[in-house]
Amino acid sequence: MVDNEGLSILIPTYNFACLQLVSNLHKQAMALSIPFEIIISDDASSDLDSIRQNKHINNLPFCKYILQPHNLGRASNRNFLANESKFSCLLFIDSDMTTLNDSYLASYWNHHTQDVVYGGYVVRNASTQLQKRNLRYKFEYSCLLLSSAEVRQKKPYHHFHASNFMIQRNIMTSIPFDNRFTLYGYEDVLLGKRLQESKVKIQHINNPLGFEVFENNAEFLKKTEESLLTLHKFQDELKGYNQLLGFCDFIKKNGLHIPFKWFYIMFRKALQNHLCGKHPTLCAFRIYKIGYFLTLQP
Repeated sequence: MVDNEGLSILIPTYNFACLQLVSNLHKQAMALSIPFEIIISDDASSDLDSIRQNKHINNLPFCKYILQPHNLGRASNRNFLANESKFSCLLFIDSDMTTLNDSYLASYWNHHTQDVVYGGYVVRNASTQLQKRNLRYKFEYSCLLLSSAEVRQKKPYHHFHASNFMIQRNIMTSIPFDNRFTLYGYEDVLLGKRLQESKVKIQHINNPLGFEVFENNAEFLKKTEESLLTLHKFQDELKGYNQLLGFCDFIKKNGLHIPFKWFYIMFRKALQNHLCGKHPTLCAFRIYKIGYFLTLQP
């Protein structure tokens, strides 16, 4: 397919109604007066209500909602979107994000000649009770110290995420997401590494999307375990790009992994109850992640 100058907005989704997000993006794209398209690839959702709502996306000009007949996986679904696109710039957005202002697309388009541009995200709209009780909120909020473009640009390949970035189509098709990543997590980390190896420049800007959908603690803990399985599977390729790997290597070199592993095994249930309870702490969450990962190691 020949690339044409314009913007392809690509949104992978699963069991999430993103009609409002697409409507906001469509309004901004129309105001920009540039060639554009918005493509949503639903990775075989099981939630019939979200499918019903998302089908209305097809009523918007230049928008297309595609329901996959079977689950592709996180990386393959994004690669499908890239191959389905027709314009020179690809903007990847996670379906559970929200636009914060009417200049979001314009800010990206001002950088449309650059290789890769990452805009970041902010955590918002959480109630006081949610701030106290929701583990996902606490974790994401703790990452805000790394949210500014100035901080991210110091390590541009390590602070790259797939939830909100623009990339040239020819780069994306030559350096795609790794289709081996089917479970949750780290497909964007490996992409960041491969972009660095290929000397593709990443420009960090302050053009965040809002993150305001927080699953309950038990669901987030399950997703975390899934991501650690992914990290374990691809640890050799992700070394140097993940702090948990570095810390686990450190404690193994110092002979501390055995007692740490046994501590985790003994107190795993108590940690789970705490993290799924009303007042989870990030300290316990870090201990849980380290212990869980060590139990996957030989």
